[in-house]
Parts: sequence; C-alpha cells; structure tokens
Amino acid sequence: MKKIIFLFFTCLLFVSCENNDLVNANQSSSTSCSTTSGIDNLINFNSSKDLENVINTNGDLTRSVVSKFRIGGNFISLMDAVTPSYEHWDDFSKDEQDTILADHLTYYEALGYEDLVPNENFAKLLNYKGEVIVDDSLYRITPLGTLCSDTLNYKDLDQCYNQLLESNDSITFNNNSYIRLSPTVILYNTFASTNKSNFQYNTRAGGGIPLQYYSFKSNGWVWRQIGHVFGDRSTKHYEYLHKKRVNGSLYDYNYGVYHESGVFVSASRKRGGFFRKLNGWKDINADELNITCKNIVFRLDYRTPSTIQMPSGITFISNSNMITTNMSDTRLKTVDILGYDINYKDIANAAKQGFKALSNLIKHQVSPDTKAVRIVTPNVLYTIILESQISQKNTKKIRKVFNSGVNFYISSNVLKKPLSIASARDIFNGLMNIPVKHIDSGRVILTSKINGQWGGIVIDKDYPNGGTENIIK
Repeated sequence: MKKIIFLFFTCLLFVSCENNDLVNANQSSSTSCSTTSGIDNLINFNSSKDLENVINTNGDLTRSVVSKFRIGGNFISLMDAVTPSYEHWDDFSKDEQDTILADHLTYYEALGYEDLVPNENFAKLLNYKGEVIVDDSLYRITPLGTLCSDTLNYKDLDQCYNQLLESNDSITFNNNSYIRLSPTVILYNTFASTNKSNFQYNTRAGGGIPLQYYSFKSNGWVWRQIGHVFGDRSTKHYEYLHKKRVNGSLYDYNYGVYHESGVFVSASRKRGGFFRKLNGWKDINADELNITCKNIVFRLDYRTPSTIQMPSGITFISNSNMITTNMSDTRLKTVDILGYDINYKDIANAAKQGFKALSNLIKHQVSPDTKAVRIVTPNVLYTIILESQISQKNTKKIRKVFNSGVNFYISSNVLKKPLSIASARDIFNGLMNIPVKHIDSGRVILTSKINGQWGGIVIDKDYPNGGTENIIK
C-alpha cells in the first residue's frame, strides 16, 4: 500500500513539474505590449501569464508601472478620475456630477466596478470600459460577464453587448463556463456563483454583535435576468448604524483569461443628494475591520494517469506537512489523506464539528494545532482551511486574494478556425497549464467597528448546516 501511495504522489509531482516546464517554454517571452491595429487606449499583454505576473506585483501597482504597458492614444484606466469629457457624463444627475468632481471619483467607483473587479491591481490595467488585450484577444468585463473577441472583430463585441442590454431574456449558460454570442464573440460566465437563490436574515445571538447573514449556492444555469442585473450584486451590505454600514464579498470570478477568488470587507457612509446611477455610499475609515474564514474548501481539478492505483477508502498520509496560503501570514499545519471514493463533504462536516470528530472519521489523531486538511482523489485535490483571521485598525478596506491564476484562453484561432491545427495547438497548450483553484464551499465573517460600535456580515457558500455565530466584542 505504501508503495502505491508513494507512486501516486511521485506521478502527481511529475505531472505538475512537466506542466510547469511546458508553461515556461510557451510563455518565456518577457512581459510587453504592442500596438494593435484599429484599437487605441488599451493595454496589450503578450500572454495570460504576463497579465497574472503584473496583477500579482507585490503591494499596490503604481502608475509608473502601468504606464509601461500603454498602447496608442491616451490610456484612461478604470482607476482614473471621471471628468466631464466622459461620453456618458450627461447620464449622471446634477448631484452625482457634483459629487464626482468634489470627491474626485474614479470610473471604478462611479461605474460600480468595485463589485466586478475587487482586485484594484487588476482594475488599474483595464481601461475605463473594463477592457484589456491578451495576445490576440480582447476582453471586456461587464455586469453580464466577460465578453471576448479577437481584436479584428472589436465592433462585433460592441454590437453583441448592446443587443444583450436591449434584450429582456435571461442568459442561459447550461453549466458551461462560456457561451458563444456570435461566430466571433464569446461571453464568459464570470459571476456564476452569484444568483437569485440568495437569502438573508439578521441575528444578535446571545448578546453578541449584530450580524446579517447571506447564503447562496453555485448555479451555472439561468443565473440572472438581464433587466435586473444591477440589482443582484456580489457585494453584501449591512447598515447597522444610521447611514453607516459594513460591506463585504466572498467571490470567485472567472474572467476568461484570468481567474481570482478572495474576500474583502469595508466600511462606508451614505452620501447626501439625489443619486440615480452613482453609488450613494462613500468609503470611510473604520476603527477596526476583521475577516474570519471558516472551513473554506478549495477545489483543484487535475487529471492523473489512468494507471495510478489508489485505496478506495480514507487513507491517512501525514499530519506534519506545512502549507502556504494567502489567508494567513504564517504557514499552516495540515493533515493529508487520500482515497478513491472520498466524499470531501464528509470531511468538511467532521472538521466543522471539531478535532475529535475529524480524528474519528480518518481514524488517526488530529492535533489541536492543525489548521488545514488536504484530500487527494484521482481527479480533484481539496484543501480545507479550518479557520483563519485577519484584522486591521483605522482602515477603509481589507482585501485578501485567496488564489489567482491564468485560465485557458480563447485565441482568434479557436474563434475563427476551430478545427485547424493552430486551434488544436492553442487548446492543447491552454489545457496543459496547471489548473486553478476555486472556492467550493465555506463561511466568511466580515465585521467592522464604526464609532465604537461593531456590526458584521456572514456569507456562506454551500456551507454545511449553516448555524449562527455568537461574537462578543
């Protein structure tokens, strides 16, 4: 048995290294951009890996770094301040226009992209329409999803988007990651985990701080009515003080060429005036902000050779390995198990009940300092982060990116000649990238202290058995 287990991990490591070598070989060119005929004012990356590298620059992405990647004309970023020269300036009310100018609001703030692109480094690389070019494809992030076309068919993308906005129909993805709107335009199901099955309720358990609960399940089928898209946002809010509230989100977005999962919490106060299109709330410094994550389950899909044999039931491997995660500043001690027929939900439920229940299930003592569980199955690796916490004082927002990476992207070869050799090569190279992780389930507790008073949001995604929190501050 030990020989089989060792062989499995050796092969898994070999596959990962082999994929890394292929990725490096195909994406070895330096990060750069070039002018694309007919399109100005966008940033153009040679590859999706180049895009990811820039997004993940340590700290905030500076203007001087962004300026290195401009192509043609005057690049206007989502993070630039809105001016009266904006083509839809007259759509704002007088109060909105005055607020935009007085507060120097950016397109990111004024157009609601805080919900669509939580990562501000990514937002800095998009123009004010939410667009970026990668290789030979143009991507536009919208409330409906991410539109993609090759750069030669930019006008087709505009036409498809306008038709969607004018339609009263629902968008149907049938559990696919994207749908084809025309021979040259694709729409990615970027916000698939946001749907109308959300429900919410308030509680103040046992004298604890007031909390508002949100719960949702993944649903990739008919996920939103176009006419109501602006009423169904990923960011949740709780106004627990008069004209002051806590905001937050647990998100897992697929932009086609890039994906990201994470969480953020912020505090805001209500603006004065008549607001028709503009967000009527302004970020403010909170006394303290806090993010607590419980039983967050990450899913990593891969494929192992069919010759690999695995034990059918739960098999304990190790309780001494340490893993690195963006959810904690320190490495987390993990329990590793594997098996062919493991139901990860059974493990997650046991972990939620405590170390004794988890120990009984895997038939091995789990130490109290364990912070994570890894479950290896033939085609999926699950990582369960049992609990982690982040806290900051005197700040407007805390954002934590759990995981990010590049996805297989649709090149113009695939769009125009799906059966060509070049298209087959693009698909093969894309699928050989190391797969990315997504949030499968979990709970986040997002709390803020404003004017000495606490309040918070609890967001569940497919979280087993729910339950209320009693948080005493």
